[in-house]
Amino acid sequence: MNHIKNNKISNHKCRVCNQTDFKIWGKKDDQVLYQCTNCQLVFFFPYPTQEELDIFYNSNYHNVRGYDGNNKAGELRKRMYLLDVKEVESIVPIKGKFLDVGCAEGVFLTFLNSKWEKFGIDVSKEAISRASEKPGIKAYAKDISEVEDNFYDVIHLRGVFEHILFPDEFISIARKKLKTGGYLIISTTPNISGIVPSLFRERYKLVLPNEHVNYFSPVTISHLAKNHGFSIEKITFPYFNTPYSSFLKDLFSIPVNYFQGKASPPFWKNILSAYLIKK
Repeated sequence: MNHIKNNKISNHKCRVCNQTDFKIWGKKDDQVLYQCTNCQLVFFFPYPTQEELDIFYNSNYHNVRGYDGNNKAGELRKRMYLLDVKEVESIVPIKGKFLDVGCAEGVFLTFLNSKWEKFGIDVSKEAISRASEKPGIKAYAKDISEVEDNFYDVIHLRGVFEHILFPDEFISIARKKLKTGGYLIISTTPNISGIVPSLFRERYKLVLPNEHVNYFSPVTISHLAKNHGFSIEKITFPYFNTPYSSFLKDLFSIPVNYFQGKASPPFWKNILSAYLIKK
């Protein structure tokens, strides 16, 4: 891999560890993916602007995702929500105020035990309007910087962290919003160090230009935790027993898809969920 020191990225600092040494990790749709040699963050550069992302996440972005479960994708997502909630309940020993960041229409929150006080935020006013209609959910069209400090027992991001332009800044802000001993859950984000992502690179199915702007690994998560006063309770790799897994079929598909130039199949360690505790 080519190490990058003296080109247009030469003045860029990693948005996790602030280092400046990168190598080219892949290319997709004429966009280049770089990897930080220190913390392993993989990212598209140049990054899109916040204004470009706001245009991308228009109302149609949520409309086509089938949160109501009326299509196949929506039904699979609901089955995953049940598994995700089961995992949260098994790892997080506390109850209290639960904030879902990027809650969309609030469907995930409806699967939580009623002992939780449920909050959701999202940039989409239309999605928040629908979330607010669901019983027991307090939903707001806000950024995390606008919510109360030292207030939440859990801050949860499901399939959201890879969309965030400044992950280091986000973790810093999230820490202020959590109570001491509270949990930050980074759920179902692409794991760039998994066997399949490492092999397929830009053909890894979750490499999505203009949508997934940053890609993490357990090493990257460890840097973020250490830099912001969190301990890592657990990192899991959801795959087995999920509606997306078919182990023998997926195992067979890895070499077939790779040599045929196709996108990657689902597999173990394609995604990760990290449970961090505020010290």
